[in-house]
Amino acid sequence: MPTPSLLPPSNSCATPHHTATPPKPTPVVWKGFLPDQFRKVIQEADQVWIAKCLYEPTGQLKQKFEACWFHPLLEPKPSRPEPGWYHRQRLFIWAPMRMWGISLKCPKCSGKMNSSGIYRKVREVIDVDSRYYLVGGDYPRCSKCLNPSLLVCPWSQDILSQLDVAHRSLFPAVLTTQLALDRKGVTFLKPRTSGNSSSYVQSAMEEAHSEEWARQTIRYLSDCERHKKMATFIPSAAVYLPPPTFRPLPLAQWFETVHSNDILSHLDEMK
Repeated sequence: MPTPSLLPPSNSCATPHHTATPPKPTPVVWKGFLPDQFRKVIQEADQVWIAKCLYEPTGQLKQKFEACWFHPLLEPKPSRPEPGWYHRQRLFIWAPMRMWGISLKCPKCSGKMNSSGIYRKVREVIDVDSRYYLVGGDYPRCSKCLNPSLLVCPWSQDILSQLDVAHRSLFPAVLTTQLALDRKGVTFLKPRTSGNSSSYVQSAMEEAHSEEWARQTIRYLSDCERHKKMATFIPSAAVYLPPPTFRPLPLAQWFETVHSNDILSHLDEMK
């Protein structure tokens, strides 16, 4: 008597099983998280890495920032040299509430203020030999007034005056209507001798900016030459964009305005 088989009967008509291919993750469009005014002020080469400093991949603003200063990564370089990559700028995030947990009071009713998101206006700051972006990671709003018009600028005197000296001294710039000047540049304006006028400071800083622009432009052009020699495609297809033009600094009168604003911000201390 034959031994019964323990194997199930084969079915030649059975449909073969196919493993479903998981869908590819949707790429994150980091630039889209930035407010419209940010994209107008921040140059194209800086937008992605700055958005990564400010937002989660979901588009939500980060709840806490571990540092104030952020620098663009040096690597990886773009496969074909791009001029904007060589002229990227640093980022300074000012967020007393998110970063240090400092409680702020409404300048109108003394109620507690909460952060209502990111300040919608980015500022460009002129440093001694370069520029950087100033971003408000807090947008203070009173929990009692609940009036959209009572949103307070995060670096207004109403806010800065509530901070202790140690934290207040970390704010890096003196602001005007459009631009701002780093405090190192403001220091140069203080010793008002006959040979140290605002015109001299403006001229000296513009020369430093010009030299830094020239160094970065030379780096870009050198990399273009290196890329052209290493390229395997036909030479006519290698097209390189011209380097950005040098941006002159504001006139000496603007530096005078910055100096005046700095003095006015210390009036209460001098009384």
